[in-house]
Amino acid sequence: MRYGFSLIELLVVVAIIGVLAGVGGFAYLAYVDGVKSDRLISETQQLARAVDQDITAIASGMQGDTMGFSASSSTTCFDYVNSLVGQLNSERQNIFNAEASYAVNGHCLVNRAESESSIPRVAMGQVSVSCADPDQALNQRVAESAGDAFNVSICACQNDGCTYESSQSGLSCPKPQSVSNGC
Repeated sequence: MRYGFSLIELLVVVAIIGVLAGVGGFAYLAYVDGVKSDRLISETQQLARAVDQDITAIASGMQGDTMGFSASSSTTCFDYVNSLVGQLNSERQNIFNAEASYAVNGHCLVNRAESESSIPRVAMGQVSVSCADPDQALNQRVAESAGDAFNVSICACQNDGCTYESSQSGLSCPKPQSVSNGC
């Protein structure tokens, strides 16, 4: 009568445990990336609602400081975006890449890319903020009923190296206008 397990039996069990651990590790990493993507989408949606609330408050003659900085009806969309990006970068961290900023001004990315003859790229986990018309002031929207001229686009990049080109997967935002100064 024999007692215990043979060496072959132990090796088979160890191999099975190793395979299960390897598969479980990859599944866990995929799960964590999915949670990060969901969090980024949720934060972007909340941010878009807060910006919309801020712009509506300013247009109605109330104080628009939902985002933690003060803006007035004479604030241009570009200045609003610059302030918003600065505020977001001071409060939040990129969940995919700690070395990359949380938010970027899309107009500045386009300016940089045009000067370097390259495609504007948004890093994984970054939020790109831009305007339909960077020079539009909020009071002009109110006076002229300009509608979407003071529209602030907020886009989140979930893939590595998102671009503004619609042929690429990832960022599905309108390409921001380049600006002459301020970047």
